Amino acid sequence: MQTTDASICRPLRSLQGRILLEPSKGTHMNFPVPTSNDPTRRFQDATDAARAALEAVIADANAAGWGTDEIAVALVEAARSLKDANTRDPDPASDPAIGDVDAKQGQIGRGELFD
Repeated sequence: MQTTDASICRPLRSLQGRILLEPSKGTHMNFPVPTSNDPTRRFQDATDAARAALEAVIADANAAGWGTDEIAVALVEAARSLKDANTRDPDPASDPAIGDVDAKQGQIGRGELFD
């Protein structure tokens, strides 16, 4: 079976106290590539691969001191958040770079200008 690598991430805390993720060096998970064009088969293969990946994440979380139920709920919420973000913007790579937006037009508010 052919696979692709996906980086495992380690948590960091942002200034607002939210957990951010930074790829860990040298730690990779093999995720299988789709083997069929049949939507039903692809869904089952994706579900099986995702379950295996989640089992590994949960095992790592348990080893770090997180309970299975609390990490499972957190993973469901994180997946929902990612799905919602993908629904809002399915191709964020096509968005203009921040530096490409005119500062005056990109200013938040009602017509005020930056200092």
